[in-house]
Amino acid sequence: MRYAILFVTLAAVGCGGATYTPTLDYLVDPALHVQKAPNKTDISLGLRPLESANPGLKSMSYTEDGVTLQQYPNAQWADAPRDVVMRALSDALSMTGHFHDVGNAADMATPDWTLTGTLRKYYEDRSGKSPQAVCEISLDVRADNGAKPVYSAILKNTVPMEGDTPAEFAKAMEKAVADVAQQAAQALAAKQAP
Repeated sequence: MRYAILFVTLAAVGCGGATYTPTLDYLVDPALHVQKAPNKTDISLGLRPLESANPGLKSMSYTEDGVTLQQYPNAQWADAPRDVVMRALSDALSMTGHFHDVGNAADMATPDWTLTGTLRKYYEDRSGKSPQAVCEISLDVRADNGAKPVYSAILKNTVPMEGDTPAEFAKAMEKAVADVAQQAAQALAAKQAP
């Protein structure tokens, strides 16, 4: 008898007109266009995972006042932002042809250079006249187990959005991520062993 009452109660609640809105996952797949370096070196470049305030967070965030971050309802990134940026960096650096090897520093015996960095910004900025995607990273590359600095920079790009939807945000973020990865790759492809 108790189970029959529970079933009827649940059926009544389920038929109350409530609708379910699924959460959609949005891909960021940057199209990279990197110039080949004029010469190939014997330098191996080990990449350490980018640091991030929320390394596994996949929320699509925006700011309206430049201070507080809010999340899109029912929308998230398909991959964690730091993983997307890390893949773009790795691909762009490999595409230069400048390095003997580019890979995860943990998988290398002792890389000649080690890249570390932080994903500082990865959100939609609505505080101006029109929304734009913002991607900013800080990078530090060192040689000889960290003893010699090779390259250090803060790279940022903002890309205007063509609309105010999560899909337009994802399209603009693809361009922003591609730009910072290409900036890093071109700068490092110009470096020689210190």
